[in-house]
Amino acid sequence: MVLAVLVMITALAIPSVNTVFSGQQLRSAADVVRARLAEARVKAIETGDVYGLFYMPGQGNYFVAPMTQGFRTMQSGVQPSVQQRLLENEIVFAVGESIQDSRSVDALSRSTQEYGVMRPVLFYPDGTSQDAAVLLQNKRGALIQINLRGLTGTSSKTRILDPDEVGQ
Repeated sequence: MVLAVLVMITALAIPSVNTVFSGQQLRSAADVVRARLAEARVKAIETGDVYGLFYMPGQGNYFVAPMTQGFRTMQSGVQPSVQQRLLENEIVFAVGESIQDSRSVDALSRSTQEYGVMRPVLFYPDGTSQDAAVLLQNKRGALIQINLRGLTGTSSKTRILDPDEVGQ
């Protein structure tokens, strides 16, 4: 009888523990992306070039590169000078939106190659960036949003969101 009660309690607790664990994985992935955004900002300041975090919606692939190299890399596959990264635990970039400003339009127009479905979030040598929002999604459908403030080039993350909340 005691064993049956323990099995029932365990069966009830496992989904709750899995939800908490997957939420923590999503928050950790958001922290990793925020660190890479900061890396792109620092590289843009240090080199004087426009840098970007390039990502593929619906997948977990991304990389940080100078904008012109990023576009070439997308055409010919990742080259050794660009380290492609992958979000862990089946977390993907659900969607993202970058506000186009005059500098991003200029940078995109000077690019000689199309970047296809990959999306860049651009950072400028003065430490600013595009205003942007990127959503990460785990396999359970939960989402977390990373917001990038263009004026300061800093990012923040939201609490974990249900898909219903994002559609509002």
